[in-house]
Amino acid sequence: MIPGLKIILMGPPGSGKTHAIRTLIDADLEVFCILTEPNAINTLTNYRNSTPAYRNAITDGQLHWKFIQPSKAGWDSMLKSAKLLTHSTLGSLQKLPAPDKRDYTQFYEVLDTCSNFVDDITGKELGPVDNLDPLKQVLVIDSLSGLNDMFLSLVTGSKPVKSLPEWGAAIDAEMRFVNHLCFGILSHVVLMAHVTRETDEVLGGIKIMVSALGRKAPQELPRYFTDCILTKHEAGSFSWTTADSRAETKSTTLVAGEKLEPTFVPLIAEWRSRLSSTETGVTDG
Repeated sequence: MIPGLKIILMGPPGSGKTHAIRTLIDADLEVFCILTEPNAINTLTNYRNSTPAYRNAITDGQLHWKFIQPSKAGWDSMLKSAKLLTHSTLGSLQKLPAPDKRDYTQFYEVLDTCSNFVDDITGKELGPVDNLDPLKQVLVIDSLSGLNDMFLSLVTGSKPVKSLPEWGAAIDAEMRFVNHLCFGILSHVVLMAHVTRETDEVLGGIKIMVSALGRKAPQELPRYFTDCILTKHEAGSFSWTTADSRAETKSTTLVAGEKLEPTFVPLIAEWRSRLSSTETGVTDG
């Protein structure tokens, strides 16, 4: 069995990232979503212009989700942070220990979900995501932005000024998590991400990259994935690109090009074709 595809789908808000999840249903996959975006469920339950297969996905058990809110800071926590900013210097705040780190355990919920996915829709326990079958299942994380908040809060709580070692610990935790997504899970994985503009340290200039913690991670992340695709929304038209010179993209499975149809169907079809060729080669040998 060849590993499933590992795909980053990145783009600005409103460019169709969450909406594209429905095309995984059209690719005849059972979809397991870990959601951190506040409007993700509203998008997934908007059936406008959807296929019959997608409209039946929830009742047919083809679509599952677990929503995990990235931050649960209340007014009291924000008030404490405001008082610290008012009465302390930034230098002294940077040296303070995280005051309420134990209140920021949302990433624990992500790990619990990965070890045993409990469907918010049915309440059923569906087992660890490591056991998902690439022939018929896919893990989707929407999105990395929510994970960014979780990793940083895991280290610093609501501390208003972060130290460099704290940033380093959060970045390391995020990279180890992504590494396991790509190498520890056999099934397909789709990671949704927002974008940022960073300096390309190899070729120079400013490029559109994945929005991740730190400055190096946005450039390093694509190498873990088979495909890194940029989503676009222009004048009411949605498209994907893997050939925008202004963006850090990658096209191992999807063709390199502009204004591609925003669907996962051809990627899954290409993977199935490769799998079939591999199995045929083994049989023939």
